[in-house]
Amino acid sequence: MSRWSSPLFPWATFTINITGSFAIGFLAVVLARWLPHPHVRMLVIVGFLGGYTTFSSYAYESLTLAERGEVGLALAYVAGSVVLGLTAVTLGVALARVLGAAS
Repeated sequence: MSRWSSPLFPWATFTINITGSFAIGFLAVVLARWLPHPHVRMLVIVGFLGGYTTFSSYAYESLTLAERGEVGLALAYVAGSVVLGLTAVTLGVALARVLGAAS
């Protein structure tokens, strides 16, 4: 994918996240008809597709919270995941750089 796109934007990750989100949405509906047991559906949806991209699981869980009427909780989950995720990666990079500088 990098050969066909600009290196200024993470197109490969973006594409994986969007296609994974589509697949998890599609399979959540289809498998609800074919696989009646919710644990089997979760294995396929969150287990296998979560291995493809955890973003798809995050998107699906956010939608599920909103559809259950837990809009505030869904928004907190979305915002919290983004803000705390960026904070965590920033802290991880900073720590790795400090430890690398100490070596």
